[in-house]
Amino acid sequence: MYTDTLMELLSDKNERLGYLEGVDQLLSQKGVFNDKAQVTFITGDAGTGKSILLQQSQSLWSKGELDTGARFLFAFSCRQFSAFQESDKISLWDLIFKHNYTCPDGDMRNNVVECILKNPEMAIFTFDGYDEINSNFDQGTDYEISSTEETAHPLVLLKSLLSGKLLNGSQKVVTARTGTEFLSMLVRKRVILKGFSIDQLQKYTDKYSHGNEDQKLVSVQINSNHLLQSLCLIPLFCWIVFESCSQSVEILKTLDHGVTLTSIFMVLKNR
Repeated sequence: MYTDTLMELLSDKNERLGYLEGVDQLLSQKGVFNDKAQVTFITGDAGTGKSILLQQSQSLWSKGELDTGARFLFAFSCRQFSAFQESDKISLWDLIFKHNYTCPDGDMRNNVVECILKNPEMAIFTFDGYDEINSNFDQGTDYEISSTEETAHPLVLLKSLLSGKLLNGSQKVVTARTGTEFLSMLVRKRVILKGFSIDQLQKYTDKYSHGNEDQKLVSVQINSNHLLQSLCLIPLFCWIVFESCSQSVEILKTLDHGVTLTSIFMVLKNR
């Protein structure tokens, strides 16, 4: 049940460039300040919806509704890279076909490889949770590779992809928590997730209720409590509050003072 959040565009000098109107504009030219770079860098506090944004963009891409001409999308969690041993060495194709994209060996795999090599812009790589990469990873190291057949540690493959040494022209999207260090020279576009606006929260509320009277009651109660409503501007907290209330709606009906943080805590504590 995805609902758009506030997605603010910033320049390389932290100047405000407006807002994306929807996820479909994530890879569009809107907000691009460095055409030579290839990374769309998305940051936000915990719970603001970075991972769900990537999932929604993948869903739109699969339906042909994402503003991009890509034919292939490879989604990675950055935790995967921290799980490798220091001595591990693999090629880019191993990373794609053995650790992400299920593709039969033979002609089909060869066709995918050939298409990407000829038209790297046809490929999107998403890397969720860049802040979760082992802190020992040195972004400033000069060691990179440019051959898709050469083997290297997966973190070197990642760095080479982001810099454009590997598959130059391919599209990359990286998410990270606010404050995560990232080489600015690699960023073509910056997006800051800022949670729901009041109108977006109402859209989420309407989707959540979808005609159910009990859930409508929960929505009314939350909208009448300014503190709860403020908490619900953070998408993850919003989901937690709605789920907690909807699963205990019969108890909440008995509250003559409305829903408060304390009442939610007591309901959950006594379940």
